[in-house]
Amino acid sequence: MDMELSPRIELLGGRVVINPFELLSRSRAKEGDVVVLSGTLLEGFGNLYSDLDLYVISERLPKKAPGVPTTLVLREDGRVRRINETLAISTNILLDVQYYTFRELDTLARSLHTLYQESRLSTRIYRKTLHHEDEDLIHKLLTGKVLQNSAADFKPREIFDRAKFCFLKYRNESGGYAEFRDLMGSWSAGDLDTCLYNMRTYLISQVSGMMFLAGNSNPRPKWFVRRLASLEPQFSELRNGVMQWMNAPQGTDAQKRKAVETACELIDLTFSHTRNLLTTNPQYFSVEQALMLTEQNFAEHAVQDRDAQAERQLLRRMFSDSESPLLAQLLGPSHRMLRVDTSYAPAH
Repeated sequence: MDMELSPRIELLGGRVVINPFELLSRSRAKEGDVVVLSGTLLEGFGNLYSDLDLYVISERLPKKAPGVPTTLVLREDGRVRRINETLAISTNILLDVQYYTFRELDTLARSLHTLYQESRLSTRIYRKTLHHEDEDLIHKLLTGKVLQNSAADFKPREIFDRAKFCFLKYRNESGGYAEFRDLMGSWSAGDLDTCLYNMRTYLISQVSGMMFLAGNSNPRPKWFVRRLASLEPQFSELRNGVMQWMNAPQGTDAQKRKAVETACELIDLTFSHTRNLLTTNPQYFSVEQALMLTEQNFAEHAVQDRDAQAERQLLRRMFSDSESPLLAQLLGPSHRMLRVDTSYAPAH
């Protein structure tokens, strides 16, 4: 083991107490295997209905054996990938045991590096990403507690670069023009319900991307609010603004228009924080590099290509506060020259 283990691990302020030696027994790990305990309970996000995740890494996946629970995932070759059990003594917490090989982790690390390198070549949203279970695995190993590490040479933070992973996830989330184009279309058409519905998703994506740059590697959308609550004090204006926006009444047309305006302002604030965060790690591209890439990405587009120019303007807003605010871009004439509702103008 990598350290002396206490016979008690207390979670949720002591409401959940687990025995790491029992977990090791239930993991069915052999000598030489690595065992990592992880999950949102350890992050402080979870609740009494959350799972405990146990990862066992070995040279080869185990075979099904007598006495193994029937709730499991088997590969075609009879090797075990996953087992679920209930820890009755710990308020019926579900234990999710997953098995991987060292070779699989090395392959995943190479895939992460390749995608990360590609994501730095442009500022347009980068939609290629890892499988969601692979993303979850990386996050869980980066935030977990090693229970067994006989050789003492398993270092997940050296296998997976947190900054590269967070930058890739930022690039997956931030600045999608197709989504912003839909917002312009629904606003221009006076379809406030569609505009507001899609604006919620767009706002969450931009804030989520920023939170990855801030170092939170949890990729699960269901934990957005808890991730938001865990932000440092310098993000309090954004955190409070997003929560107020999500809980504000949006029943009347006036309230819907106001909600769209406020969401644009919150996204502008998010972009401002993002510009600052891009300076905090050399694995991120800088604001200067991003602006240069943006100009390179659109150098071959004709001036009259309105879609390209609108996307360029959106990307420049992400990396420069000298570009028009997001609301002004939303309220401007669309590339389809649809009629804009002139009865509404942003508050000053």
